[in-house]
Amino acid sequence: NKWKIATCEAYPLYRFRHSAIEYNEKMYIFGGCDGKTVLKDVWIFDKKKPSWEFVEYTGQVVPLFRHTAVRIKDCMYVVGGVSSD
Repeated sequence: NKWKIATCEAYPLYRFRHSAIEYNEKMYIFGGCDGKTVLKDVWIFDKKKPSWEFVEYTGQVVPLFRHTAVRIKDCMYVVGGVSSD
């Protein structure tokens, strides 16, 4: 295995206490906190390209941190966490 630095035009903000899963050679991250704001964004890192992609979604999603996520088949389930409310 070799390490390679990925240079990406778009990428997620610095964050911690977010969740991540891997599916089909891609990593999906959701939420977390940047130190000031609780986040509710979703990003995908494609290991083959390598590049980040922001995911646009519809519906109401609560910003969360300190949560967990699991993948079952082709779905990402987010459980628990703390919201900004």
